[in-house]
Amino acid sequence: MRKNRAVRVSVVVPVHDPGRWITDLLDSLRAQTLDPADFEVVFVDDGSTDGTPDLLDAAAAESPHFRVIRTPASGWPGRPRNLGIDAARGDYVFLADHDDRLAPDALERLVDFADERGSDVVIGRIVGVDRPAPTRIFARTLVDAQEDPGLLMTSLTPQKLYRRAFLNEHGIRFPEGPRRLEDHVFVTTAYVRARRVSVYADSIVYWFVLRDDGGNASRRPIEWAGYYANAAESVAVVDAEVPDEERRVVMRSRWLRTEALSRLRGRRLLGTGDRDGLLAAAGAFVRARYPTAEIDRLPAPDRLVGRLLLEGREADVVAFAEWEAALTPVVAVTDAEIAGDRLRVSLRAEPGWSAPLPDALQALPPDFPALAELEHLGDLPADAALEADLRRGDGVLVRATTTTEAADGVLTGTAAVDLASGALDGGAWRLRTALTGRSPAAPLVRAPVAAPPVSIGPLRVALAVDAKGRLLLRAERRGAIPAARRLAGRALRRLRR
Repeated sequence: MRKNRAVRVSVVVPVHDPGRWITDLLDSLRAQTLDPADFEVVFVDDGSTDGTPDLLDAAAAESPHFRVIRTPASGWPGRPRNLGIDAARGDYVFLADHDDRLAPDALERLVDFADERGSDVVIGRIVGVDRPAPTRIFARTLVDAQEDPGLLMTSLTPQKLYRRAFLNEHGIRFPEGPRRLEDHVFVTTAYVRARRVSVYADSIVYWFVLRDDGGNASRRPIEWAGYYANAAESVAVVDAEVPDEERRVVMRSRWLRTEALSRLRGRRLLGTGDRDGLLAAAGAFVRARYPTAEIDRLPAPDRLVGRLLLEGREADVVAFAEWEAALTPVVAVTDAEIAGDRLRVSLRAEPGWSAPLPDALQALPPDFPALAELEHLGDLPADAALEADLRRGDGVLVRATTTTEAADGVLTGTAAVDLASGALDGGAWRLRTALTGRSPAAPLVRAPVAAPPVSIGPLRVALAVDAKGRLLLRAERRGAIPAARRLAGRALRRLRR
């Protein structure tokens, strides 16, 4: 059958000692709605020693459209990905990791979308399971995502759909060997050479999964000098291939802000083990790659850190991080109830505690860039607003309708979710809040919750508070009432302590 029928897409999966974590991926590939005659899966085993080769052989014996390639261990994903792309026969290539999973209709939706739109690259909607994933880029489907290069650069992981002829025509492959950010080089090269890059956001197609055994490749310890040498390679791609100056500056800022300056801010810097190594390598990277004019385009905190790095004032960067770490805007849940078919949550946000700038920064010249703007860094933005959503552990989220009122520098408001809309299926849903202009991880404090389970359509719903003081909504199909009651009981006991 396959001899006379073209393969529409090849899924390439580099594999090395995934253990039980590959099971979900295998199940999700077997469950694809795309006809098995229309896709293949190319597993490239990079010297696994945990029994995975036998598991893959068994999977391939059951599913003729699964193939296994073996290669001596390289220890890094670049070479096995390249081998898989070289062996692929599909019109498109989708790159997956061995510890993640796909939605059942992922391949069908992505390939149909790419065919209809003529896309060389399609970024499908991804959510994280206990790990971060981009969200802003998936606000809506975009046929021509290159029109917003800043938005495009928020997604540099390789789990995307690529037209295979496009990759081969331009010789786009991963750097190989022991290195970081090989995916940035690959994806950035694809972005700047593609005729069309699109975003498919109509439904979730892929889940990033955080393993609880620390086995994700991204969690290896970082050697900072090598890390920034690798980051510089991606910047060099943009410098060499993007002629428009404004577009080039916007794209280059991805590594300045995300890979360098954000790592040197507040608690993130203070929690880094090899702080001196990070400061030295990041400082050298910024001084070698970014002129003053590009740093001066940034918001005040990043601008200050960037200017301090340009002058080699790493000790002052640490002093600023210590000061900034004390600025803690808090979103407090002051009440929560299920009224009728709606969840209503009352919220309050107050400014973070602020202290005088450290002596080292006060000693800087008064006109030092961004210094004067830091006086009110702990204040809430003038146009701040409260946002909220409910997120389940598998990354599915339901947005709340929010209202915000400001008085005397304090925000109050409500978040409401229609529980009868059908958007909430079973499971535990955690309330997440955000302040515009602030991190979406603004902490929540414990709320007075006293709501017994109630019936809403086919669901029984109860409120709870977890051990970290975060509001949970538990939705269970009828017949699972005891679990809901136990959850509510535990919540009330915690609140009475």
